[in-house]
Amino acid sequence: MVSAMAGKGKYPLRGVVVSLNTPFDKHDQVDFSSIERCVDFHLRQGAVGFIAGAQASEVYTLKTAERLEILRCVREATSGRAELFASATSRENRERTFVAEEATKWVLTVF
Repeated sequence: MVSAMAGKGKYPLRGVVVSLNTPFDKHDQVDFSSIERCVDFHLRQGAVGFIAGAQASEVYTLKTAERLEILRCVREATSGRAELFASATSRENRERTFVAEEATKWVLTVF
């Protein structure tokens, strides 16, 4: 796990962290509007963080660009109101490294 908080002590997060599934539309495209609505709903319920791109999120069927766009979508939808934890899981080491490096540019924690 790569963290912007590395070396700064215990991570100060208390509350529910939601692992997001990836919704698809009728054309099998990622449904970003549904992601935004889901994030908004969970924020209204008190969520303090979101895990995006994890195993439950069809990580092995998404293209790298789609994974990064999902992370950007969740980051924008949270608008600083919650933490975003980005999964860099991949069968390919090169993709895993690329997703982790890209995500650390604008996400606090990558695993």
